[in-house]
Amino acid sequence: MPGLSDYHLQKRARFLRQGAKKHGWPNDFWTADRVARLVRERFGLSYHPEHVRKILKQRLGWTRQQPRRKPRERIDQKVEWWLCTELPRLLREAFRRQAHVVFLDEAGFQLTPSVRRTLAPRGQTPVLDCWDRRDRF
Repeated sequence: MPGLSDYHLQKRARFLRQGAKKHGWPNDFWTADRVARLVRERFGLSYHPEHVRKILKQRLGWTRQQPRRKPRERIDQKVEWWLCTELPRLLREAFRRQAHVVFLDEAGFQLTPSVRRTLAPRGQTPVLDCWDRRDRF
């Protein structure tokens, strides 16, 4: 923020890297409005949210990013096993039979959460921990 040395700005960035949940918001999305409010409440400095966004981008290298979703119920070891063991077996069998392999969503729709963009350091895409269920109502 103007008037802040790079040292003090980096200190504020470490504060932001703790995540929005750590500072009282229900999720880890950083919006310019949230950052401006946090700076005002914690440091007594008042900035317009758009100005905060520009400073985060220009001086700290933060950008707006679409978080990746990681299903809570997923077990990474089982996914890795399936990809390394079962999928090659299925593909070999399909090739042997000259068949096509098609993956379908049986439910016909998905109950996936809407994901907003968030501010984060460039190259460090946030991961949204969410349920990835495909149930019927």
